Amino acid sequence: MADKDGGVDFVDPGIHGAKEKKHEPPHHHRDDRRADDHDEDVVADDKGDVVFPLFRRPLADFHTGGRSFGSGRAGGRLHAAVDLLAPFKAPIRAIADGRVIQPPYFFYLGSNALEIDHGDIGVVRYGEISQVKTVRVHTGQRVKKGEVIAYVGLLDTGSSMLHFELYKGNRSGALTVVSNPPYQRRSDLRNPTKLIERLLRKAF
Repeated sequence: MADKDGGVDFVDPGIHGAKEKKHEPPHHHRDDRRADDHDEDVVADDKGDVVFPLFRRPLADFHTGGRSFGSGRAGGRLHAAVDLLAPFKAPIRAIADGRVIQPPYFFYLGSNALEIDHGDIGVVRYGEISQVKTVRVHTGQRVKKGEVIAYVGLLDTGSSMLHFELYKGNRSGALTVVSNPPYQRRSDLRNPTKLIERLLRKAF
């Protein structure tokens, strides 16, 4: 059923990613070192210069089930993001001023991802964004806090969400590093839960 934003109602298939195979464009450098930890305290304080990435509350709690950071995936991998459930084509905004590192590229089950360097806050991968309704951005482009940068995608499973990954930004190379368990991500991966909690409280 279409919503008033032109999207469709969310269909929850349960824990997504059972057959997860995500892709990203090539980078010039790789960093396969394992992270010592994923401590949330390394995330810079927002100081009022950061906004929640969605214009509405998520449709489900991102602390539970497969939506939470660190939840289990097939083969022993752990979830490297928080999933913010939202209607298909819901607008996604930049959480802060930043610079596009990677414009949209194929990511997972019929969705794209976009990478933005937000300075002291870190690097964010906005994942599972729409391939149908898009915003044209290019590498090196500057974006402003609150600017619409993408729209929520519809996965082949029928679910729709923003997959939000956070990195400290003190490493270079591809964000996905299959040889770096258990998250299979670059070593500066951080848990975004506390940041998202703060922004959610401030926004709603």
